[in-house]
Amino acid sequence: MNYRRGKKLFQFWCTVFGLTAISGLVLAQSSSPGGGVDDASLVFQLEGNATRDASFGTVAFGANTEDWQTITLGTSHALATTGIVGDTTNSTSDNIFTGGSSKDIYDVNSWQYKAGKPQGKDDIAHAFAAAYTLATPNCGTPGNACHTAIYFGMDRFDNSGDSTAGFWFFQDSTVSLCTGPRTPQPACTKAGTFSGRHVDGDLLIVSDFSTGGAVSTIQVFKWSGSALVAAEAAITTNATCNPTTGNSSLCAIVNPLAGTTSPWGFTNKTGQTTFGQGEFLEGGLDLNAIFGANIPCFTTFMAETRASNSPTSTLSDFSAPASFPLCSITATMACNGSGTLSSDGSSVNYSWTGAAVNTGMGKVFDVDVTDTLPDGSQTTSRIVGPTTTPNYLAANSSASFTIEFAANASNVTNPLDVINTATIKAAASEGGPQTIIFPKSPTPPATGECKASVNQALSVIKHCDADFGGATLQIQGTQVVAEVFYTYQVCNNGTVPLTNIALADNTGSPNSTTLPTIASVAPASCSPVLKGTYFPQSIDSTLGRYAFTDTVRVTGANGAFGVALTAPTPNACPSSTDLACASVTCPVAYDSTCTGNPLP
Repeated sequence: MNYRRGKKLFQFWCTVFGLTAISGLVLAQSSSPGGGVDDASLVFQLEGNATRDASFGTVAFGANTEDWQTITLGTSHALATTGIVGDTTNSTSDNIFTGGSSKDIYDVNSWQYKAGKPQGKDDIAHAFAAAYTLATPNCGTPGNACHTAIYFGMDRFDNSGDSTAGFWFFQDSTVSLCTGPRTPQPACTKAGTFSGRHVDGDLLIVSDFSTGGAVSTIQVFKWSGSALVAAEAAITTNATCNPTTGNSSLCAIVNPLAGTTSPWGFTNKTGQTTFGQGEFLEGGLDLNAIFGANIPCFTTFMAETRASNSPTSTLSDFSAPASFPLCSITATMACNGSGTLSSDGSSVNYSWTGAAVNTGMGKVFDVDVTDTLPDGSQTTSRIVGPTTTPNYLAANSSASFTIEFAANASNVTNPLDVINTATIKAAASEGGPQTIIFPKSPTPPATGECKASVNQALSVIKHCDADFGGATLQIQGTQVVAEVFYTYQVCNNGTVPLTNIALADNTGSPNSTTLPTIASVAPASCSPVLKGTYFPQSIDSTLGRYAFTDTVRVTGANGAFGVALTAPTPNACPSSTDLACASVTCPVAYDSTCTGNPLP
């Protein structure tokens, strides 16, 4: 912070708010000065602007303290953060609350919204939240539990009047805007409504949004049963954050001066790209001051503007529900190598290993994994629950699971390429509602693609038939004709049975003879030796003797899962669609007497 500006700001606070009186809070304070959410030496700077400063008046901020500028850059050390959530401003296409049931005293699925333009003073431009561990002295030692703080804020389009801001922290990760039936969540019934439900412990913080900088009152509400109730000792008066004393368990502050820098793109009603006086609000809450050691598993954040701080207040603008993974879970999925073909070649056996991973800060319970198998069927299994040891999934830990599936031609389109997906549900307490869900739209589920390769190859063996002399002369009536005798075999050189093997014998273009179909040939074996014969239609006098050449071709066959084989490329057979072929030349009198060569 610039020294002159910092001095001016500090004097402004001292004169207008009386810093010595700011510590008069109803909410329980730290046992000694410092250690609060606004402690300048701890984790976050609550000084009324969004940029990281070196000091607040005469108090130096700790070297590792952060601000919304750090969140914007993605370099924070927060336990969870929403980032900077933008909202439409100065437009009739903004989403605003509508309907009598759109009040904070009703459950989320009763709320409704429509396209509309809120008043400028209620028009949210951005909203944001983050959670940190308050690293107070002796934190983590016996008897000194570390506290968790949430920080929240928004900026608005216009400072033409006071407003009231509300900040919701939900445990149900499915809280979202419904754009149509079952979209984006299955619980959606129609467009213009909200999906999700309240869970006991959901938190609403309501704060003044004045143009003067001071925050007179903050109220904290919890959802309990089916009602919104005031949290115990949760009204704070003279609630302006004060890093000088730094002992606030709950506080907020509005920028008291115009020209405050915005680390993100911002334009207000007058066209300024810096915050006008009273256009930026930030605050913090020590969750342990409200919940003790049993902090709920918050997953979703939403900011709103309201007509007043009354629980039944009319609601105006809101920011879209955003992920706030204080408690969150994700999943991984991987294929365990290539699939294994069954011995009869009718199916491929696949296996996947997956894991549910607790990516939040708190324990989660009753972890269920639902797999959508390659055939579209689903199977759900509980991988963490009352019968496991431990009965919870700790932060930064995972629980693995294995899925097996046999793919065949009747249950999948392509048994050689299949996909398995996994979704996760978990609860914040054992037996509680499973509100911690992965994925949350539009994130896809964990996916594992498995492939298998099979060796499907065949060959043909052909010889002159020595038993009949290969090619011989025959007398037919008054003519002497040649008849060629040959043998052939089809060999399966692959790893799956081949069936319905169709053959033809090319006896010289354009003549061709269809040979009997071979029903099947097992892997790594050949068919029995088969015999064929034909009468040539032309004479080949190469080498001064009559010789006849023909080719046996495999014109079709079925391989794994009964699927027809495709021809190899390149293909040296007579037809480009042939799967295999073999030719032989059988000369007349092919024996040792005439040629000096033995019969084949």
